[in-house]
Amino acid sequence: MACKRFFSNPTLYIELRDHINSITNKGNNALGFICRNITTNSTEIKSTVYKQIVRPVLEYASGSTDSLAKTLEDEIEAVQRRAARLIYNIKRTDYKTSTTNLLSELQLDKLSDRRSHSRRKLFGQYHFNEEDSIRNYLQRTSLASRRKHPMQYQIPHSNTQHHKRSFFIKTAKEWNRLPVNSDYLTPPDVT
Repeated sequence: MACKRFFSNPTLYIELRDHINSITNKGNNALGFICRNITTNSTEIKSTVYKQIVRPVLEYASGSTDSLAKTLEDEIEAVQRRAARLIYNIKRTDYKTSTTNLLSELQLDKLSDRRSHSRRKLFGQYHFNEEDSIRNYLQRTSLASRRKHPMQYQIPHSNTQHHKRSFFIKTAKEWNRLPVNSDYLTPPDVT
């Protein structure tokens, strides 16, 4: 229960844990469906089916689960690791095969990296559309330098770990660390 220290409200941790359990159960059920119904040995087909059926379940509304404690995050990543073993037809009792290497061969990014990417992308949409949701919460900073991009935000002081890990605070910190030539800092094409 060391994860509880990240949350000032214990009921929030319990709700988040229950939500993660629900997501992982749905993901594991979808993996079971694939195992029972996809009889081909083609890794390409199984990988595509995983990306189309299981991964969306794990990533749906990931913004709400992005303030995860490490152990809860590992539970979601474990579903993807099970999927890699399923795709390559490797038994659960085979402890010699590295699932990290399997994920690399399948070119499957860590789900936490994908959540971070989607979070920065959403933040960029808020930024370039100048929506009230971001202006009501964060203020632009006037500091400019050659090493930092001019679209920086001031990070408000946080008293709790949960607040530090909230969407706007966590993403604004990442946004401020982006290099000047980052694709996230390019306004989307309006067509």
